[in-house]
Amino acid sequence: MTRGIGTLVPVRTKRSILAVCGALFLAAACSSGGGAAPVVFLEKSAAIAQADAICKQGDAEIKQLLADFNAAHSNPSVEEARDFWVNTLLPRLDREVGDIHRVGEPTKDKVGWDEAVIALDKALSQLKTEISADPVKTLDGSASFSNANKLFVAYGFKECGKP
Repeated sequence: MTRGIGTLVPVRTKRSILAVCGALFLAAACSSGGGAAPVVFLEKSAAIAQADAICKQGDAEIKQLLADFNAAHSNPSVEEARDFWVNTLLPRLDREVGDIHRVGEPTKDKVGWDEAVIALDKALSQLKTEISADPVKTLDGSASFSNANKLFVAYGFKECGKP
C-alpha cells in the first residue's frame, strides 16, 4: 500500500511543474514584450559616421525647406511662420533627433555621447519654446543648439554640431 501512495506524489509534482511551466511558456509567447528595444552598441567611429550622415542629410533638407519658404514668403506673418515650423521644420528636426537616438551607443566613451544627445534633446525643447514665443524671429536663427553643437564637435563629429 505504501508503494501506491509513494508513486502518486512524484506524478502529481511532475504534472504540477509541467502545468506551471506550460502556463508560463504560453504567457511568454502571447505577451507583446512591451519593453523598449534593445540598445545597439557599436564602435565610436561607426556611431559618429552614422550620426554625421544623418546630420548632413538633415541639414541639407532643412536649408532647402527654409530657402523654399523664404522664397515664397518674403515677409511671413506669425501664422505663416508658426504653420511652417509646426507642419514642416519641426517634424523634420524631430525625425533627425530620433534617427540620432536610434544609431545606438558607442561601446566606449558613452558619457560624451550621452551628454551630446541629451544636450540635443534640450536644445530641441528650447527651440520649441522660442518658436512658441516668436515664430518669425526664430526663422532667422536660434542659439538653442550652441551647447549641443559644442558637445558634438568635442566628441569628434564632423557634420553634427557644424554651425
